[in-house]
Amino acid sequence: MPSARRQKEKRQEQSPCPTGKIIISRKELLSDIMDKTTDTNDTVENENLENIENIENAEQEAEAVETVEAAEATEAAETVEEPVKASRNLRKERTGMVVSNKMQKTAVVEITERVTHSKYSKIMKRSTRYKVHDENNECDIGDKVLIMETRPLSKDKHFRLVKILEKVK
Repeated sequence: MPSARRQKEKRQEQSPCPTGKIIISRKELLSDIMDKTTDTNDTVENENLENIENIENAEQEAEAVETVEAAEATEAAETVEEPVKASRNLRKERTGMVVSNKMQKTAVVEITERVTHSKYSKIMKRSTRYKVHDENNECDIGDKVLIMETRPLSKDKHFRLVKILEKVK
């Protein structure tokens, strides 16, 4: 193995400078730096041009989408009445038996539904009572009625009577 002194001598023989450092003139250094910056500037300019082209393409696509949306909006404006009717049909309608009619313009309707238990899979009857708005006091106890969800009419009343399906005899 060569000693450290021998390695140092070899390095000095290989380098043009007696101290072992490579000397580059200022002009060479500046020209190298300028070459590198111009190369990066060229690539940046190319990327900027590509970005500008992409932005222009995106703007053209956005304009096309806007024209399509405007056409769809005019078509939708012509058919405004259809969604209103459809939203009215989304109200819940249920059938049940009248349990009480002792209040004025109000009846209590009990709705029983069959539900399967999630864990035991047994079919159970679950009943719910709703206070229903009966404008003409037509309902009698035991009538089978159709009720529909509506805006809150009082603290507990948010269903209205649609029609009487079966009258009690």
